[in-house]
Amino acid sequence: YMTAVHLMRLCFRNRSSTTAVNEKRTMATTNIKMTGRKKSSNKRLSAVLILISITYGTLVTYINLLHKKISLKPTTRALSHLVQNFKTLPKEKTSSTRSTTSTNAAISFESLPRVTSLPLQAHIEKFEYYTTPFRPAGPMSDTFTNPLPPAEFAVPLPLRTQSPSDLRTVTYPRVSSCRDIPQGLPVDPGFAKRPDSSSLIFSNVKNEAVIYPNLLEDFLPYTPVDSDPFLPWIHDVFSSRDGARVNFVAQNKRRCNTGSAFFRDIWNLEAQVAVMQPVAVRRVDDVPDELWKGGDWEEEERFQLSPLENADDDGRETRFLCYFHSAGGEYRKVTLSRYQYNLEFINWRKRMDSMLTSCGKDNSQFWLSTQQFYCPIPQELKDGVVSGQVEGRVFLDLVPMRVPPRFGELFIDGRETINTFNATKMWKGHVLPKIEASGRWANLPVCRPPPVVANSAPEVGTKGVTVPSSVGTKNATKPHFLVGCLWVSASYATRHDESTLSDIPKRMLEWLEFHLMVGFDHFYIYDNSAANNPNDNDRLKEGLKLFVDIFGADKITYVSWPFRVCNNNRNNFQKNKGERSSQYAAESSCRERYGSLTEWMTTFDPDEYFIPRGRYTDLKTVIRDIKIKEPNRQILSFTCTRALMRYEHLVPYYGNERWCPRPKVGADAPPAACLAKDEKKTYLATFNCEDYMPGTGQESERQCAKKQIYRPEYVLSHFIHYSPVTKIMFEENGRRSHTSERNERDFNIVEEAMMLHAKTRVWWEFRKWDSKCREECKSVGFVWPVKDDGGSLAYTEGETRSGANATAEGYKYNCWKHKQVDEYWVKQLKVKMKERWIGIEKNRTQSDFLK
Repeated sequence: YMTAVHLMRLCFRNRSSTTAVNEKRTMATTNIKMTGRKKSSNKRLSAVLILISITYGTLVTYINLLHKKISLKPTTRALSHLVQNFKTLPKEKTSSTRSTTSTNAAISFESLPRVTSLPLQAHIEKFEYYTTPFRPAGPMSDTFTNPLPPAEFAVPLPLRTQSPSDLRTVTYPRVSSCRDIPQGLPVDPGFAKRPDSSSLIFSNVKNEAVIYPNLLEDFLPYTPVDSDPFLPWIHDVFSSRDGARVNFVAQNKRRCNTGSAFFRDIWNLEAQVAVMQPVAVRRVDDVPDELWKGGDWEEEERFQLSPLENADDDGRETRFLCYFHSAGGEYRKVTLSRYQYNLEFINWRKRMDSMLTSCGKDNSQFWLSTQQFYCPIPQELKDGVVSGQVEGRVFLDLVPMRVPPRFGELFIDGRETINTFNATKMWKGHVLPKIEASGRWANLPVCRPPPVVANSAPEVGTKGVTVPSSVGTKNATKPHFLVGCLWVSASYATRHDESTLSDIPKRMLEWLEFHLMVGFDHFYIYDNSAANNPNDNDRLKEGLKLFVDIFGADKITYVSWPFRVCNNNRNNFQKNKGERSSQYAAESSCRERYGSLTEWMTTFDPDEYFIPRGRYTDLKTVIRDIKIKEPNRQILSFTCTRALMRYEHLVPYYGNERWCPRPKVGADAPPAACLAKDEKKTYLATFNCEDYMPGTGQESERQCAKKQIYRPEYVLSHFIHYSPVTKIMFEENGRRSHTSERNERDFNIVEEAMMLHAKTRVWWEFRKWDSKCREECKSVGFVWPVKDDGGSLAYTEGETRSGANATAEGYKYNCWKHKQVDEYWVKQLKVKMKERWIGIEKNRTQSDFLK
């Protein structure tokens, strides 16, 4: 049987070795076409070889049966399997479709057993690739030019000779079906406490707890990444709309804690960057004797690390084995992962010498925060993925190829002139172990694609409407023109836990109303409330789901996103800079999940208002006019300042007895010590108070971090304020700064659109406002008076000496309002809000939550 299978593979398999590639190139250059006679001759030769091998195999089988070396049942199964292989051999060969299972025939999904629950597992593998077990002996210097010499690696890379019994298996029961993704993925401990104390396992502010090695056991029940850093830190996994891919969104956990005290974690998590670097593999038949050879999958293909020139076509830029299987093993197939884009090349384009440094201070390379890759779905599964028939029947194991990180050495497919990594020397003869003996993520459910519009069940993870087959294809009509992604929580702590804000539901009601009014088609709400609520209050955990009921599933898609920010320190906190991992992953997930459904997309916060200006009353018309005049524009940016809260829209605040006491009653009583927004006023009106004169150019000097509206088919990765990876980066030659993008331009804030940054100020920011605002006030806004003749200033800078620069109470004017906002948009918003509240007040649950 094995001889027959081997000869069949020689005759029919898709060779991707150097010889096959050279043959292909020779035929292409000489334009030689195989004649029908030659094809027929090959078929006859193949048939003769197969007949000989079957005869020989039958004789050997008979002899073995006589000696009772094998049983009849396995022999019968083997012969049946051989015949099935012969029946299903492809008629023509292509270099990227070599069979990896016992059959390529069409699958009857009904024949595969459906399981209602198969829990996610992680198989932990320990793999040392250094010549010494632990490199750093103490805190490392804060330098970006400290590459690790390759001599410290074991050269060549040692074989991984472990067996399945050497792996440690951890089960994560929160993911056992498609309904549990993404919210059940094992990302962090949340608010779990250590068994021996009342302290949290995981603190994300001013954290000083080093995980490696003492806290590995505490974290392992909640995430395996610290124990096995080659496992990607997965935040989301979902199928593409055409059923061709299983997409992954993973974060780089090495960026979470980078202070000098965390040098052991920084060293331990190097593999988090390593799995962002592609490797090349080829299929081989010869396997070293040292590797484990057990298991019941005799036909499993084996892979060897390879130089680019010897790699298989589908293995030239990969990092994971994607093992698709049924729960009982009736169906098995392996594909090779692909990256959405090559981060090693992107890093080189941005003039960076290495993707990581041994000291770990790589925070400035924010494009390395998120990893996006996918597993190609086998052809015979695609229809079942789109229809949902594979749910509960087919699962995916993600098996990392464990190769050390490259410190500055390049290994980029198609860029051989700049490559410096010697794969032959470093990986010589390294064959990967069998899947069963490899550390991996196991039993990830393969699910139907996210619904376009979820009618009956708007939250992700439940069944929705059938996705039209045209959506996601190259020439499909996209259902939306402009959408917004929103990572938000009903209440949350600001950076460094300086204050807690809980007015988000009220903000969101107004914010969503306004942006639907100005032209947005749809919003994707990534609800992070559970990550900010240690008291397990269900009202806050999924309270934002109410907005689906308020606005409708055709306007709002809800995604439960309970993952905590791994480091909520300020970005300028030198001891350990912040890393908002949950936010970065949510933005990437939204672009990957829903980018194919829209022409334009943005990610912004409920304190940021995108406002049409000039003659425009909707953003769609603004964008269309820009594209007509400048068709190459793919990214449109807003500049902004942090607006002040207008004094006339504020009321006294007495919520803190020490700092905000009630004043004495009397004519000479001082003003309230603290202020707060008047609940009867809109946020838009309250914050219509910019600290620059509109239209004078001052905004360019005082702008805060920008926000962008971009085309998701052009922007391959977006990071809060920037578009670090775009298509043009793969079309241009040479290296450049990460901030330059020739297809981007700013909105004209007077004639096109502007952003108003209405960031909430908490009570303690108003302390001593009365005295401060008579000199230089940065907490309360006093609007310069304007004339009625077109909105010019009533007072010029030259008149301030005469006292015309302050109110009658002596508070200095310090901001300008946008007349169009007050006189048009605020009025329009009030009408819409009044209509919306009529429906909300009929629903007790909605009205109580928003009040």
